[in-house]
Amino acid sequence: MKAGKKQQQQQQTFMLIGAVVLLAVAGFVAIVVFSQNAIAERSGVDFSALETNRTPDGAFVLGNPDAPITVVEFADFACSHCQDYKSTVNQFIEEFVVTGLARFEYRLIANLGSDSTQYAKLAECAAELSGDDTNFWIAHEELYYYATSQRMSGDQAGRELAKKLNLNLSRLLECTQEAEQYQTDGALARSAGTSGTPAVRIRMGTWDETQTGTPQPINPSLTSGGVSIDVLRTTVENANRSS
Repeated sequence: MKAGKKQQQQQQTFMLIGAVVLLAVAGFVAIVVFSQNAIAERSGVDFSALETNRTPDGAFVLGNPDAPITVVEFADFACSHCQDYKSTVNQFIEEFVVTGLARFEYRLIANLGSDSTQYAKLAECAAELSGDDTNFWIAHEELYYYATSQRMSGDQAGRELAKKLNLNLSRLLECTQEAEQYQTDGALARSAGTSGTPAVRIRMGTWDETQTGTPQPINPSLTSGGVSIDVLRTTVENANRSS
């Protein structure tokens, strides 16, 4: 009896150890998967081949001026939900902006501290300093990548972005001292009724028809958070059918 009881205890111990090992392995896999998903990958889009514009209040817009719709994203480079949503933005740009069916307008939000603010200023200054709005979109790609793949501070991101765009670092940092587009975009976000980031709105009409005014929700139930690619697809297709 004693031998049987001892054997039973050993089996229970082995089962307990096995369960602990399985939990540890599962936790490790979850960490690896999360880390991979957390990286906001570059889209691979050739932004120099696309038309770029700025609204009268300074926002950056990408795509065909004759497209019947603009999709507007209010987002913060430091926001984890915005970082996760970047893959949907990539797909939207590739599927609808590159093909001329829609425009994409990005509004700089900086609500998460000094690095958040510096990232927004760097994006604006990438265009201002070079005189080329295409550089904003390259910076948009790079800054999301820096924030997620290497968790760079605002200062580190500035050094890397200057190298990437062949900009003078001192002049880039000087520009960030005066960059204020994020304040304009934050004010528009409030008037558009957003409650956090990301938030998606639309402007119906061509570029000439929709440069000003407050963008509207796709529908009353979609006032906060990222909008799925399926909803964006349906919205853009309906706009093009109606134009």
